[in-house]
Amino acid sequence: MKPPSGFPDSCIKFHSHELRFLASTRKIVFGSGVFLFDRFHIGTTSADAIGFKGCKEIDGPYAAYIETVFEKPVLLSGPLLPEPPKTILEEKWVSWLNGFKNGSV
Repeated sequence: MKPPSGFPDSCIKFHSHELRFLASTRKIVFGSGVFLFDRFHIGTTSADAIGFKGCKEIDGPYAAYIETVFEKPVLLSGPLLPEPPKTILEEKWVSWLNGFKNGSV
């Protein structure tokens, strides 16, 4: 399958099993007998703006595409960053990392 017209050039490629799953979500009922796809479509077309967690530097071209498709502003709340680890690094890894010049790893 080809991306829709105007979709930003992307390195994102779906495997056939991923596409089958995405296609199957059109049949998932999400509360009160409404299909998930229909609920999403109704929500995005009825909203004054669309928001999601992302940042302009990474998600900018996709946000611009969504703005074009839905003809409404897309609000980005910030990048998707993992929580910093709360565990202590094992001594063998501390020792190994210390063998490199600061900032090189």
